[in-house]
Amino acid sequence: MSCRTSVRTSDSLLRVFGLAPRPRADFRQQKTRAKRVYNLVWPTVGLFQADASTPIPILSISSGVADASKIRHSCRNSVGVMSNNTLYSVQCARGLAAFMVAIFHMLPIETKYVAQQVLPSFFSFGQIGVDIFFVISGFVMVLTTEQSHQSIGAIGEFIRRRATRIFPLYWFYLLLLLPIYFAAPQMINSAQGNQVDLVASFLLLPSNKLPLLNVGWSLVFELWFYIAFAAILLMPRKWLVPTLFGWAALIIANSLHVRSGASPTIDLVLSAYSLEFISGAIGCWLLPKVSLGTARAAIVAGFAALAGTLWFFAAAIDVISVERCIALGASIALVLTGAAAWERHGGLRSLSRLKWTGDISYSVYLSHVLVLSVVGRTWLLLTDRAETGMLATFLFWSAAGILVIAAGLFSYHLVERPLMGFFNTRKVSSTDRSLKPLQIPSKRYRLARRSIQGPE
Repeated sequence: MSCRTSVRTSDSLLRVFGLAPRPRADFRQQKTRAKRVYNLVWPTVGLFQADASTPIPILSISSGVADASKIRHSCRNSVGVMSNNTLYSVQCARGLAAFMVAIFHMLPIETKYVAQQVLPSFFSFGQIGVDIFFVISGFVMVLTTEQSHQSIGAIGEFIRRRATRIFPLYWFYLLLLLPIYFAAPQMINSAQGNQVDLVASFLLLPSNKLPLLNVGWSLVFELWFYIAFAAILLMPRKWLVPTLFGWAALIIANSLHVRSGASPTIDLVLSAYSLEFISGAIGCWLLPKVSLGTARAAIVAGFAALAGTLWFFAAAIDVISVERCIALGASIALVLTGAAAWERHGGLRSLSRLKWTGDISYSVYLSHVLVLSVVGRTWLLLTDRAETGMLATFLFWSAAGILVIAAGLFSYHLVERPLMGFFNTRKVSSTDRSLKPLQIPSKRYRLARRSIQGPE
């Protein structure tokens, strides 16, 4: 009796201090409690770690709650410790794309304002910066919406955030051009007879004419990608990849049919550019499955494929075709997915020093044509175009490059960030309650179960 009593007493003491195994009947209650603690703790960690100005967060704030998809990825898929908030590889890709487009637009500026033609012809490859942007868009859409499928509130929040990301800064630069358009319309879209559809320009609607801000044509495609992806989010997550492949098959099948006189809307919906968006989306879907060795191999294969495409099919780069978009989209997606996977395994930390290039990429993209045009016109006023030598030309391009970067920095810090803060700072609305709760990762679930249940 004394022995049995002592054992019972020791079990009671162990149970008081939480050291004794729990009965099986209590496991479901303890598991529910563990989930509640997890759902409370990890969003709070995201609140302290996230940066509202970071476009590509691993732990991000979305309407006052942490984004579950990034928390799950960071806990489940990373081998190294993910202490930072940003995929620096994606940010650097954004910065590279913006500066490539700026370099591409330097070629017509040189022809128009500078006598000495010193820029190399391969600067024309800078136009694939737009292709990089499209691949990144597909990648980011999948990365940030893992928990948004079949959730009307989350889909509505997705559309709102995408719209407030594009329109405010775009309208800012559009309004800067509006007085010039009314005062001197010959300075706007001279290649198209100075014709502009103002309504389509402001709303980024499909049109046969370029927008008032010429680079806005790519934003029309971005909006279409967002609308199409919002429709995909209405479906279960398991249908994501089959739907993307079906979308790609439809575009490829349409390319085999010669159409004439199609409307701008049909051209937009069936554009081959969508294949690049799809490539980025599939690359992100594959990201959790990519090992470190596979990531490095993907980067090498992607760069090799990209170099081969530019070398053997350089003349076809200017033609928007299905073949071009498949080759460029797949190559860029391989490099982007490999770099992101390598980073998630603890590598490429030195890229953090270039994060600022991704931060200012949207501002650089929208402002660089205006900056280059102002620099060129000022150059004509100060110098004689016919008599400028190599030294003067070097000074011109040095000043132009510095001013493009400076304008991007000023625009980001003084215009873009305040606008983003204004539109994204709000209280959690009732629609946010439809966001799906966080799911405890399997590894943490096993650890929680072991700590609650005790050793077998």
